[in-house]
Amino acid sequence: MPSPSPGHGAILNRVDVISARDAWAAGSSGLGMFILHWNGTAWRRARTPAAGSGAGLIGISGASPRSVWAVGATGGLLAVGARQAGFAASAASTARPAPAAGAAPAAEPLILHWNGAAWRRISIPVPADGGMLIGLYAASGRNAWAVGCTKTFGNINAKPLVLHWNGTAWN
Repeated sequence: MPSPSPGHGAILNRVDVISARDAWAAGSSGLGMFILHWNGTAWRRARTPAAGSGAGLIGISGASPRSVWAVGATGGLLAVGARQAGFAASAASTARPAPAAGAAPAAEPLILHWNGAAWRRISIPVPADGGMLIGLYAASGRNAWAVGCTKTFGNINAKPLVLHWNGTAWN
């Protein structure tokens, strides 16, 4: 069954199934991040907090219908990834060599949480050089892990970034 269209150049990066009537998919498009929810009958686009047009979601994991996490980055995630690959995406989703001048805004790790009623952005420790989160596993409502890197994925100076949810805060 087709999902609601998030626009040109949209990519679904991960899906997590909680039950036959509760599944979540996360991704990004030229318009920013998006989350789709399966209710057992149809996919519907979920409302997400504002994070900017360059934000993207790369991971999603749910421990229960009232505890789902999504991770990614803000501030130029799409532009940074395209530039590192040597390409920039146009509105028509064609690739061309990226211009050498100009820098995208620094990416910062992003974590969203679904509490059973709404998605909200969660405050997390942000590395001085920014970074991004690319993987996530929610074992329970009090135990989740997010992984990624400082700077941007593919940067030779990037360092591993691991965050843990202890039921109260990400550290």
